[in-house]
Amino acid sequence: MLLECVQSALAQTYREIEILVSDDSPNDETEQILEKSGALSDGRVRYIRNPKSLGEVDNINQLFDMARGDRVLLIHDDDWIFPNAVEDLDAPWRLEEGLDVSYGLQKYADENGKVYDETSEMMNKGYFRSEEYFGLQKEVRFSAMMGQLPNNGTLIRTALARKVGNRQKGVCDYDFGLRLALESEKWFLIDKYVSAVRASAESGLRTKNRKIYHNPCDITWNLVENYDLPPHLEKWRQRRLRELAMGTVAKWLYDGKRRQAAKVIFSDKYALFSKFSKKKLLFAALLFFPHAVQRYVIADFMRFR
Repeated sequence: MLLECVQSALAQTYREIEILVSDDSPNDETEQILEKSGALSDGRVRYIRNPKSLGEVDNINQLFDMARGDRVLLIHDDDWIFPNAVEDLDAPWRLEEGLDVSYGLQKYADENGKVYDETSEMMNKGYFRSEEYFGLQKEVRFSAMMGQLPNNGTLIRTALARKVGNRQKGVCDYDFGLRLALESEKWFLIDKYVSAVRASAESGLRTKNRKIYHNPCDITWNLVENYDLPPHLEKWRQRRLRELAMGTVAKWLYDGKRRQAAKVIFSDKYALFSKFSKKKLLFAALLFFPHAVQRYVIADFMRFR
């Protein structure tokens, strides 16, 4: 997957780029693969092996610090970008003076790289990447909070990416987007597919065997609940919290945080009685069971089947 990712960068129609690989793995397998493929012989590729693991957050920040270009584009090692990605993302920068960020649509792929067009369309629509939102964004904090900014394939001013930096483990992409919106004004969504996000076993987009302890809804809940928003965006905060409510309750019950879970269950965000849901009722009932029972039931229910 890493090799496919690097090859997709090498295949860009926009040629004036550098390709940075920051290797945080515990062995030299990555370096051997890149060496054998010939990728390291391309003068545009810069490879660094971390003598001690930095972790996801600091490893990404290291890439931002290493970058010598005016703009950066992050792509995770199990995903890839399409040949015209950088060229297409560069286009609005030539039209909009003072642009800070440009991004496009994503394709959804399984672990083997098979792309699912219908799922891709639904995913983009769910993240507000649809026709009515193409172009310069009216309110970047709305775009960030609703998850419009993709987890990869976004072109950002390098100085801005360094200033914001990655910080929140578990939801670093989403948190980065929220804070990026507080530090910038002009975001542009193009109407073209830029990257593919792969639901691999190691990604945050797992398709099976994903247990509740991988669920970051509680972290996202706290970020959204405390995010600095103008009054006219408050209704969208409430919508986002409603979307997160059930996953957040499940996570807090699993972690033994009964009081926090109860606060959400009996709020209008959970809407326990306004819309019937067996799972929602089950989680509410679990509030009154021992912690061992909560963990057992939730670990079974909160898997992707």
